[in-house]
Amino acid sequence: EEVRKRDSDHSSHRQVVWHTGWGLVGGRTWHSTCREAAQIRTSACRSLVQQENYGRRSSEEEGKCILYTKQHRARTSTRTFTMRVTTCLLAAAAAVAVAAAAKSTGPKIGDLKKLAVVTADNYDELMTTKCPVIFHLDTADTFEDADDLAKELEGFVRIAALNTESQAELIKDKSIDAAGNAWLVKGYGEDELKSHADLAAARKAAEGSNPSGLVTPVLDQQGIQTFLTKAYQNVKISVILFHNKDEIPGLLNKIALWMGDDFEFGSFSNPSEELLKGLGQTEAPVILAFIPQENKDGATDGRVQFAPAKYDKGRFGALKFKNLYKFTVMLRGELGQMGFFKRREEAGADATKEPPKPKADTKTAPLFEYTADTVDACAADKLGLCIFGILDGSPMNDAKEAQLKVLQDVQNQPSNKGRILHFMWVDSTCHPSFGDHFGVSLDTLPAVLAISPKKQAWAQHFGAFEVGKVGGFIGGVLTGRNRIVKLPAESGVPVISSDDNCTATHEAMMPIEEDELDMGDILEEIQAEAAEKEEKESAMADAENDLVDAEMDAKRKRAEAEAARMSKASNKGLKKKKKK
Repeated sequence: EEVRKRDSDHSSHRQVVWHTGWGLVGGRTWHSTCREAAQIRTSACRSLVQQENYGRRSSEEEGKCILYTKQHRARTSTRTFTMRVTTCLLAAAAAVAVAAAAKSTGPKIGDLKKLAVVTADNYDELMTTKCPVIFHLDTADTFEDADDLAKELEGFVRIAALNTESQAELIKDKSIDAAGNAWLVKGYGEDELKSHADLAAARKAAEGSNPSGLVTPVLDQQGIQTFLTKAYQNVKISVILFHNKDEIPGLLNKIALWMGDDFEFGSFSNPSEELLKGLGQTEAPVILAFIPQENKDGATDGRVQFAPAKYDKGRFGALKFKNLYKFTVMLRGELGQMGFFKRREEAGADATKEPPKPKADTKTAPLFEYTADTVDACAADKLGLCIFGILDGSPMNDAKEAQLKVLQDVQNQPSNKGRILHFMWVDSTCHPSFGDHFGVSLDTLPAVLAISPKKQAWAQHFGAFEVGKVGGFIGGVLTGRNRIVKLPAESGVPVISSDDNCTATHEAMMPIEEDELDMGDILEEIQAEAAEKEEKESAMADAENDLVDAEMDAKRKRAEAEAARMSKASNKGLKKKKKK
């Protein structure tokens, strides 16, 4: 109890450790506030051992006390998910990442809001950059409002000027179709240029090529747990922005576009004070990266704990794209050194390589439904990739046919010709366990999975369910642009049970149809009930009247009898008087 009291007394120091950012002290990888708080705790334990006079003031007793305070702090958690705060470790680790980030070979993020003048030195870089690029072809190194446009589209679309005179040799070497084309666009994930009539059309094409659905909406505390678990299974770092807007901020979409290969980004809109307090925060907006805490051998004892690392504005600056990019690069570099991405290597370095193309006469089966009768459709000895469309196959899904058409169109894309791709779809309403195996629920349908049977590895498409986006996802898996990880279990691709009765399941989901009612019959029934009620009420009234009349008649007869009796008695008295 004394230790708990001292913990309470030093709560302000713990809050400092929780909230402050990372830094270097004397050139060493440490954090001064973190070290100070640790010394205060150690001092409190020594004092307690001395005050209580435990007999032997040994390092063993003192160590037990210090261990208790560490365990007590480690139990800090939210109601829904376990969260062990290891800020001192993160402080030391992150400082190393600063150096790693400085050596990063990634894009010069500050140049994204500037007009790029195309030369032989930067052309290949522009063609392989993460985001789309709009090329303006002219005899000048700029065009009207070019700088303003570059700033407006920073991070989403790169703006470049290609001088057709000074770069004539480059245009020839790269076989760029410059004749009569003033606007060319390299779409997201593409390696070829397409011409457009004007800037408006080029901008629409460029922005439209960016994938959607890169940010996951997180709705409640249980949603946080689900989000963290999913990210961990995909070997990605979890980052959640808690904010007070109703829509997903553009900043989050932008950073997800650039860092989505290694991060899962979540958006938690309008968090409650209680939730923020449980996370050690006082207000929104705030960005938290959740670092999984593993043992040295990578074991988690079946339960993953997460330590939150806050984006510190004091260190990184205001919440801007450039600053958030540096923050994520730093995290990625350090967690890479700590072995976080090691599980990706276990999936096999060549798992993401495109399989050798078959002979020209190799035929692939048309899109089919994956059922208990097709258990070998994605067996472990299959070559290439299995493409699963997970759909709502019930009659209630009016978009089912359109969704199947999307999968068929993707299969028939020219870019997929010659590739070993097995397209199939699963009715998730009838076979929910298949989607559950991959963390796909009914409310996230339709979904697309790419599975490598030979490598027992998989990836999920998180963009829009559109031909271009799904096709780009598959191409990204084949070329290694989209990462794949080991299947959730060693059992391989789930097999559909022959006990699943889809007909009965679909019928149970259908709304109960009622017979059409005749309003005339209803009105006649109502009138009949009213007449019956009126008749009953009339009969009761008549009965009451008859009862009243009977009572009145009886009273009248009694009164008449009494009057007659009185008259008779009076007459007898008069006769006696006369005789006298």
